[in-house]
Amino acid sequence: MTSLNMLFYIDKMKIDPYKIKWFYGANRGKNHAALFIDAVGRLAIKNKYPRKLYNFPYEGKFYLQANGSRCITEEDHDGMIEVTEEILKERPDFFYTWGEKMEDIANDIREWTDNLKNKNWHQRTNEELFGIIYEHCDLQAKLWAVPLAYLYYFYFNDKIVEELIADLKQKLGNKFDDVLPSIVAQEKMSEIAMEKKELLELAIKEIRGDKIEKELKDHWKKFAYLNNYYYWGGGYSLADMEGRLKTEVEKGENTISEELEELKPKILDQSILDDAEKNIVRSMKKLSHAFQYNDETLAYAIHNIRGLYNESAKRLGLTYNQFVELTLPEIEASLRKKESTIAKADLDERFKDHVLIASGDESILFTGEECRRYVAHVFKEENNNVKEFKGSVVFKGGILQGEVHIISHADEISSFKHGEILVTAMTNPSFVPAMQKAKAIVTNDGGLLCHAAIVSRELKKPCIVGTKIATKVLKDGDEVEVDADNGIVKIIKKSDGQ
Repeated sequence: MTSLNMLFYIDKMKIDPYKIKWFYGANRGKNHAALFIDAVGRLAIKNKYPRKLYNFPYEGKFYLQANGSRCITEEDHDGMIEVTEEILKERPDFFYTWGEKMEDIANDIREWTDNLKNKNWHQRTNEELFGIIYEHCDLQAKLWAVPLAYLYYFYFNDKIVEELIADLKQKLGNKFDDVLPSIVAQEKMSEIAMEKKELLELAIKEIRGDKIEKELKDHWKKFAYLNNYYYWGGGYSLADMEGRLKTEVEKGENTISEELEELKPKILDQSILDDAEKNIVRSMKKLSHAFQYNDETLAYAIHNIRGLYNESAKRLGLTYNQFVELTLPEIEASLRKKESTIAKADLDERFKDHVLIASGDESILFTGEECRRYVAHVFKEENNNVKEFKGSVVFKGGILQGEVHIISHADEISSFKHGEILVTAMTNPSFVPAMQKAKAIVTNDGGLLCHAAIVSRELKKPCIVGTKIATKVLKDGDEVEVDADNGIVKIIKKSDGQ
């Protein structure tokens, strides 16, 4: 177990973790598997993927996962803004071409995955298994190219998009709300929306008395992967899909037809935009689709090659969850030794919580008291006396009341009940079953182009994002009022009676 008393190295220089100044990137509610962060952080930095693949002349130094959050350094944050503003002078379409490149790599990952489907993993040597795991990790690093991915959140979304929206509100006046859905619509329909559309069409067939057993099974096979999020989740079961179909059928044909109409592409009247605005909107549509497609692609990959990880874990006497808490170098050493080089108890601790700091040279990872001490050092506690807070409305729905249910991980979704208020740091594809049941959705992070925004608009669920503190001041069972027109969440009654 690494100790914080032990410094680590980058470019042969000793680094004290406590002296790194972090810039908050995003929160996903629970830490990703250590293997994923080691891959997208360390490999992307080591191999200079922002520069090599995306023609972005900046490489990061460190990448942090802790307390469910992902952070880059303040130095990287400031450095990337400076570089971006210079790039945009020469390449105003940079954000669009970035999205194009990500989609190309995502398509490469799907082709790579299809070539590995249904392999007899038990016939592979340990060396071969590690080689394929390395390829998978390297592809993920190429796709996200940390720290470049966070430029989308803190510069494109928070600066460029917000400034555009403010200008358009002033320019369009009362027409703005009518135009907004076509402005923020993705370039292409997400696969989550495609799945919903096809399921709704099957529901209408069943209502009309058609036999759809085979079609539903084909639908399940086609879209089962969507209920995954990187290494977490297990995909939809056939029973899941049957249950979702039943829920849709109960709505009746008229309601289903209305929902299908709402899923049709939103056509933007380009005449309302000047040339600069057109460029930004074009980039918005491309990047929001690319980021969604990236999530869906990595879900597709792990769903279809999970046998690779299960077989590797089995050979080391580990569970799947334990195995993916190993870093890539630890997997290589373990498969070579034919036993895990990290104790099972330590891997279980990593699954519960950990701090992982990735650099190009290595990753430093620690758990337990050292983890808690470092989290307290990096993240400030929120005021628990907050009674009301605000965020950004991404889908309106009036004023609603309900009971809070906080979700931080895919394993918790099965406990979510119809009509509860879904509160989370940020949604991801594996959260969709809970989002479908929710009366409203409230998140800490995100903006107009985040996953929660995109999916809530497709599901027609009232949604407030970017509150910063929702999961920190709310608890399961709290009764809240969600004003999904003005972005205000009020605590009516705490679960402890206060």
